[in-house]
Amino acid sequence: MGDLDSRYLTVPQVATELQMDASAVYKMCKARQLPSVRFGKSVRIPRLAYERYLQRLERGRPKPLKHDSPDSQDQREDFRDATGHDPETWIDGWRSGSIPDTPENTRLAIHALGLRDAPRRRAKEAATSP
Repeated sequence: MGDLDSRYLTVPQVATELQMDASAVYKMCKARQLPSVRFGKSVRIPRLAYERYLQRLERGRPKPLKHDSPDSQDQREDFRDATGHDPETWIDGWRSGSIPDTPENTRLAIHALGLRDAPRRRAKEAATSP
């Protein structure tokens, strides 16, 4: 569990550090302002994603996760921060069973497939455009 403790923060840990109520942090996670993952009923915030969020705040640009450009490098980095895996690695692990088949992990696998396939779709659309 030691590695997991160093990679993920609990909502109360983040709330304490930010001097906020835990419910506000849960709302940030739900609004996808702050990347999070679920382990059963527990919500965890990947430490790297949290640090990137703080850097954005310090630069004056607290942007939510991007969902409008599925092949953007930022979105791939957000996925990597949230899961600890590249989209391709996540898909392989989920398909092989090394990543448990939970509703949250299924949602992440679908998201990873979109990230993986977006460049192919764009290339195909560009080839068929007049």
